Order: sequence, then structure tokens, then C-alpha cells
Amino acid sequence: MRGPGLVGYLPIATTVIAIAFAARLFVRYRERGGTHHVWWIVGMLTYAAGTLTESLTTLIGWHEPIFRAWYITGALLGGAPLAQGTVYLLMKRRTANRLTVAVGTVVIVAAVCVILSPINYGGVEPYRLTGRVLEWHWWRRLHEIRSHRSSLRHRADRIDVHLRRLLLQHCASDCRITCGDSRIAPAK
Repeated sequence: MRGPGLVGYLPIATTVIAIAFAARLFVRYRERGGTHHVWWIVGMLTYAAGTLTESLTTLIGWHEPIFRAWYITGALLGGAPLAQGTVYLLMKRRTANRLTVAVGTVVIVAAVCVILSPINYGGVEPYRLTGRVLEWHWWRRLHEIRSHRSSLRHRADRIDVHLRRLLLQHCASDCRITCGDSRIAPAK
């Protein structure tokens, strides 16, 4: 039986980075508030949970509860909380609340389907997680409901690029201040 290979260990690093990013978002939330920050924190934590399950699979092999947790945190919640944060940032609160209820309902129903679906153990790979082992395929149509928010996703991508740029600027400023370069003011 072959091990996971070097690439299999990348989720360990991404888990640490996601937790650090969530902590940074929490600091930003404490400074400025905003429901969108809360959703982005939740999104980074669910992303970290998803990569943690991949890390555990790399370290100890495939286990059914870890697989189901991976599917829920990765496939179902991978981008939804981050997108909801963007919805709260860009849209009226009433619209954002309605979308939260709609997306939340779809995610809950899909998560129940993941939990209840039988597993095809013949398709299990010892160190790799894949949704193909779920025997119920009909419920995946629920993903299509989520994916129809393409215009929101486009806006979320633009915001994501902006957030990454801000984060990099802030990190660079923190680094310059720490290193004693006082010519450059910290990002605000």
C-alpha cells in the first residue's frame, strides 16, 4: 500500500495558514465590526476544518467519520460562508439575511444526505478523499442550487482579490514596522 506522497502533506500547512488568517480576520472584526467579517471568519474556520480532515487522512488513513466531515466542511461549506460574507458586505441586510436562510437550508439538507448516504467501500482510496464513494448521487443536485449564484460569486472573487491585496499590504507594513523601517506608515 502506497503512502500519501509529499503532496498529501500540503493540507497540514493550509490548515495552519487558514487558522492564522481566521485569527487575523478576528482582529479586523474587533477593530471594525461587521457581519461580513463574522462570515469570513466562519468561512476560514470551515476551510481549516476541511483541510484538517485531509491532514488526518494523510496521517492516519481513510476513516468514514473523517470522510463525512471532510465532505460537509469542504464540499458543502468550502465557499458558502465566504460568499455569505461578501453578500453581507455588498447587499442590503434584508437580502443577505434571506440568502443566508436559503443557503443554510440547502447546506443542512445536503449535510443530512452526506451523513445518511451509504458508502461504496470498493471506491475508497487509503490516503485520498473523494466524493465518488458516496452511493447516493441524486442529492448532488442541491449543489446546483448553490452554484446559480454566479453573479454573487463574480463579486466575491473581486472582493477576494481586494481582501488579499489588503492583507498583503497590511502584512508588509507590519513587517516593515517590526524591522524598523518607519518611512512607510502601516496600512489602515
